Amino acid sequence: MNIHKNTLLYRVNKIKKLLNSSLDEGDELFSYQLSFKILIICPRSCSLIFPNYKTRYFMKIC
Repeated sequence: MNIHKNTLLYRVNKIKKLLNSSLDEGDELFSYQLSFKILIICPRSCSLIFPNYKTRYFMKIC
C-alpha cells in the first residue's frame, strides 16, 4: 500500500488528537495495538461495551 508522507503524518496526528496522547511510551502503544486487535477479533463482544463503535470510529479506520 502506497500513501503519501503527508497523508501518513496527517493520520497519525489525527489519531494523537483522538487519543489525547503523544504516542511516545512503548507500554501505551502496546495497549492501543492490543485494543485494536481485540476490536478486530471479537466485534460482537466489543459492541456490548461500546454500542456505536462501528459507526463512529472503527469503520472509518478499516
